[in-house]
Amino acid sequence: MLGSLLFIAALVTCVGLLTAIYRRQPLKRLTLIKPGIVFFPKYIAAYTRSDADVALTIGQLGFRRNEMTGLYSRGTMRTGLNTKSIKLTISMDYEKKEISIYSSFFGILFDNGDIWQLAHDAINGLEVEKDRTQALVDLFDNK
Repeated sequence: MLGSLLFIAALVTCVGLLTAIYRRQPLKRLTLIKPGIVFFPKYIAAYTRSDADVALTIGQLGFRRNEMTGLYSRGTMRTGLNTKSIKLTISMDYEKKEISIYSSFFGILFDNGDIWQLAHDAINGLEVEKDRTQALVDLFDNK
C-alpha cells in the first residue's frame, strides 16, 4: 500500500515538474523543414494568408473557438500519443499575423513532427500537402 502511494506521489510530482518546465520554455519559431523530434514543443508561426482563411483552416483541423477568450482548442485532457488526444490551444495575434500553438493543460515532453505539421497546415492551409502530393505523382508519371 505504501509502495503504491509513493509511486502515485512520484508520478504526480514528475507530471507537475514536466508541466512547469514546459510552461517556462519559450515558443519556438516554426521551421520550414519538419523536424524529427523536438523537446517541449510550443510553436509560433507567421502567416501571410487572410485571418479568415487561417481561422477557417484551424476550424477544419478540429479546433473550436472560445468566444470568451478568443483561443482555439482541440482535444481532451487525457494524455496520449496522438495529437488529436492531446489538449492543444492555438492563439492568433491578428496584428502581428502570427499563431501560437501549445498545450495549455499538461506539458508535452516531445513532438515527433505531428504538432509541427498541425501548425504548418494551420498557416499554409490544407491544400499545400495535396499540391505537393500531386506534384510528386506528376513527376513519376512523366518518367
